[in-house]
Amino acid sequence: SGDFRGTRSLETTVALSQLIELGGKRAKRIKLAQADSRLAGWRYEAKRLSVLTDTTQRFIAVLAIQKKLELADEDLKLASAGFDAVTKQVTAGKASLVAKTKASVEVATGKIRAARIRRALTIARHELASAWGATRPQFTRLLGDLREISAIPPSKKLVAHLDQNPELAIWAAELQQRQAALDLARAGAIPDVTAGVGYRHTRETDDNDHAIVAGVSIPLPLFDRNQGAILKARYSLMQAKAQQRAAVVALHTEFEKAYQTLASAHSDAIALRDEVLPAAKSSYDASGQSFKHGKSGYLDVLDAQRTLIGVRRQYIEAREAYYTAAASVEGIIAQPLKSITKMTQKNKDTDNDK
Repeated sequence: SGDFRGTRSLETTVALSQLIELGGKRAKRIKLAQADSRLAGWRYEAKRLSVLTDTTQRFIAVLAIQKKLELADEDLKLASAGFDAVTKQVTAGKASLVAKTKASVEVATGKIRAARIRRALTIARHELASAWGATRPQFTRLLGDLREISAIPPSKKLVAHLDQNPELAIWAAELQQRQAALDLARAGAIPDVTAGVGYRHTRETDDNDHAIVAGVSIPLPLFDRNQGAILKARYSLMQAKAQQRAAVVALHTEFEKAYQTLASAHSDAIALRDEVLPAAKSSYDASGQSFKHGKSGYLDVLDAQRTLIGVRRQYIEAREAYYTAAASVEGIIAQPLKSITKMTQKNKDTDNDK
């Protein structure tokens, strides 16, 4: 009312303001974002390596079951051939009906074993296909060879490569990320400055004056100095350090377990290949020849056959264990064993040249 009626004393101000961050907050946010990016990258790498190791082991399992099925079919053929031979012996009066009954039991058992392995192969093929997201396998047979049993590098040489494991790199990146979060929280305790400048027009004066308006504001953090966020970030960093130490111990334990499994499987496979398998094969051949000439009974042949088939099955399982353990070790050190073996041999050759 009065002199202020309508717009006679109208005052109009248009201003722009800018927040000026202090304490390096922008740089610390960028550093935190970069740490988050590195952490995400290492997590992806760890998952990729895990999927690669798991798929490799499933592939090995299918190969091994294929070999077991081949062995079971061969065992069934041998049992059928033995049954025919015993039948002829019984007809000629050179063997008893008990031997024929035992031979027929071997044939029936062989059929059951082969059918069971075929079902196991179907399951293993589906598990392998699921590794790349397929609901049904689009393959009928895998091509691969589990015969090569290479020497394994010493444990000390492999331990030196544990730092390459993404799980450890994850915790190194995690520490950087949480340290960056702590630095940002500490910077949050420093109040920011808001500066502004504007234009003002007033009708309160006779000449309708114009003016420039400038201002600076600084909050006073009397009761909130970001103590809660700082304390949370500090304890989060301490927790990460403890988890990193636990991860190192767990990784070394996992490596030692996998390496001992690999060494045991390697030793078993070599012994079966070089000693047990040739002896079992020789014993089976000798018993077969003796049976043909009527010098021994079918039970001797059957016993030698069981021994040979059992040894060959153990050899397949030992090779499967060897390759599976090798995949585990390679997954832990994030490097193929062959590359380390080649590197070791190269170093030896270099020393010899010197």
